[in-house]
Amino acid sequence: MIKVTKLTVRNVGILEDESIEFNKPLLLFYGDVRQGKSTVLNAIRWCLGGAWPTDIIRHGQKEASVKLEFDGGSVSRSWYLGKDGGTKARDIAFIRNGAAVGRPANEIARLLNPFQSNQDYLRNMSEPERKAFFAEVLSVDTMELDAEARACADQATELRAVLKAYGDIQVVPLPNEPPSVEDLRARLDAMVAAHHDQVGTVQIHNMAVTQHNATYNQRVDRLQDINVKLMELNLAKAQLEDWLGANPIKDLMPAPTEPEEIDALRARIGNGNLERERYEQTVKDNERAQQKVNNEKELKVLEDRQRKIKTEKSALLRDYAGTCGIADLAFDESGNVVFEGTTAGMLSTSQLMRLSSALASLYPPGFDLDLIDRAESLGTSIYQFIDRAKAKDLTILATVVGEAPAQSPPEVGVFVVKEGKIKPAK
Repeated sequence: MIKVTKLTVRNVGILEDESIEFNKPLLLFYGDVRQGKSTVLNAIRWCLGGAWPTDIIRHGQKEASVKLEFDGGSVSRSWYLGKDGGTKARDIAFIRNGAAVGRPANEIARLLNPFQSNQDYLRNMSEPERKAFFAEVLSVDTMELDAEARACADQATELRAVLKAYGDIQVVPLPNEPPSVEDLRARLDAMVAAHHDQVGTVQIHNMAVTQHNATYNQRVDRLQDINVKLMELNLAKAQLEDWLGANPIKDLMPAPTEPEEIDALRARIGNGNLERERYEQTVKDNERAQQKVNNEKELKVLEDRQRKIKTEKSALLRDYAGTCGIADLAFDESGNVVFEGTTAGMLSTSQLMRLSSALASLYPPGFDLDLIDRAESLGTSIYQFIDRAKAKDLTILATVVGEAPAQSPPEVGVFVVKEGKIKPAK
């Protein structure tokens, strides 16, 4: 760690020529607004490579400079008015152990943590940036759980849309499957053919009877002309009469199959397509109802997994919060940082100050400075900063709007800043 011992500021902002010894753990700068308190802290940031304002040089002067001295070296930076009237910056000079450090800006960036060059580093972040920052600096890794949670949420959303599209489905008992129209037609054709066969048999019989009757009539006529053959004809006549007596003429009989069955079958064929359509629609409705049940079960599994992921993530975040080394730091169920019971986006100035200071301590040792601008009235919390400065071997500089207290702990250096002049408080 680089132990800074002194700050020298010349013609920077409202400050003219001021030097401050860093000989106590906590240095407080009191005063009204626009008196130069923040310029003290900004001078350090600008010296270490921070972006500087175009009016950095004190009004009426042509040059300005800031120098930080530490054990074994110094860092300094200066500005001047160019020929065009614009402010120019010279390269940073970094001396360590009597030798100039090459590429000083890169070396300082390596030694700095972002809170030293920008107190509002945390405040200015968007919520996604803040999440990413805490994930990096606190080694919080919930990427796998977050990815699985997003995938479950996407699938659940799709399933809810599918379930909504089902609407109300009436499930009815599935009737016996009706025979196909083709089967019914085949049965009808067989029945009609059988009926036609029976009708044809009767017609053939009646034709034979008619033929025999004609023969009989012919022979009767011939008997009148052929007496010589009377005996033969009488015999033939007797034979024919005997046959006719045994085979009287018959009326056309109906087919054995009752016509009502054929009519009923024709009617069923006429309704067969409609009956089949109703059956197939019932099958489809029942299948759709079962698919809906399956989708509902799948959705429940996804929702249960989402709740489990949330529980696992909460437990993981509690572990991170418990091991990060920052008191009163926690995470909500969405992974947002909560400090002292307040979400990061709603932290007060004093809470941001305390959290930024705690976060700065997590960075590797570099310059032993912690800069806190626009601090609220410190009150009893001043002892927390003293303890932290001692524990971390830091020098904490803080500005406070208002009058300096009448008494302060011996570990605190108190200064009053007025009209660009810095004086130790009495």
